[in-house]
Amino acid sequence: MTNKFYLVLSWLLLITACTPDINGTIVPAQSYPASGGANLPTARSGAPVFGHIIVVVMENLDLATAEKLPTFKGLMQQYAVTRNYSAITHPSLPNHVALISGDTYGFGHTCTPGPDCHVAGTSNNLPDELEAAGLTWKAYLEGMPEPCTTHDAGKYVVRHNPFVYFDSIREDPARCSAHDVPFSQFQIDLKTGALPNYAWIAPDLCNSMHTKCGLFGSRQLQGEQWLAAFIPQVLASRQFQTDGLLIITFDEGKGAAGCCGAPGGGNVLTLLISGTSAVKNGGWASDVAYNHYSLLRTIEDNWGLSHLGNSGNPDVIPMSDFFQKGYGSTHLDIRTGGR
Repeated sequence: MTNKFYLVLSWLLLITACTPDINGTIVPAQSYPASGGANLPTARSGAPVFGHIIVVVMENLDLATAEKLPTFKGLMQQYAVTRNYSAITHPSLPNHVALISGDTYGFGHTCTPGPDCHVAGTSNNLPDELEAAGLTWKAYLEGMPEPCTTHDAGKYVVRHNPFVYFDSIREDPARCSAHDVPFSQFQIDLKTGALPNYAWIAPDLCNSMHTKCGLFGSRQLQGEQWLAAFIPQVLASRQFQTDGLLIITFDEGKGAAGCCGAPGGGNVLTLLISGTSAVKNGGWASDVAYNHYSLLRTIEDNWGLSHLGNSGNPDVIPMSDFFQKGYGSTHLDIRTGGR
């Protein structure tokens, strides 16, 4: 970690200005058809294979605002960043669902998982794919009172936990409780070298930048401070240093900007940070049009998994320009993390 980064983090203490929350219009959730060959698993040549991918989903911030914030300025100068990445729609829930399934499944509003609010079937989400391939996963939810909580509780909101909306996960209590866990478990797994291959992290309402909590500062400042503490912990992990990829994104931004033939939920910042030399850094930025389905496809391609739903659409491409040439499935053993 450079002195420049720590200097940027110290600026956080000087920020006290409050900024308004996004007042995005809720629009109907939509889907667009996946291509006929979307479900053919292949070994994706040319893409680096990471043994551990951590996805952090922050809330309600557009790119134009994010790039002005001190912490993100520092991160954008050190690592790799998108300049043309969009969410799928509004509000939060369909974006979260899309990130792990390639579809919004008609979610156009917030609802509680149950008979009238769920996704039936199997093999329609990333965890099902991962387990079928012998890979591990966990979702770590900050503020969650106990594993697999399917209702709001304090600063934890279930709409930021897309996994429990899938019947194949929620209706298997043992499986759900083992994989859908409070964020405190992440600290344990990080320290003990027990990180799963895929980790989803959702900060609570305050730390995700969703809601301003407290008398001073702003909702953005809260999220910056949380990331300032979180990122160094991840970078210090030996597991992460060996074969890790940290992705930080936002569920939605302002407006309806989109790409790749899909509806849009506004332009948002997405950062790629790696413990290896496989990912470009030093402020490298991509102007290629991406969306949440592109991110899902990138993760699927990393492990040679099938393309779920719209991640297989021909207009959706993996984020391969972020990766150094010469990295591929032969360079990393994803089971052991060895080169």
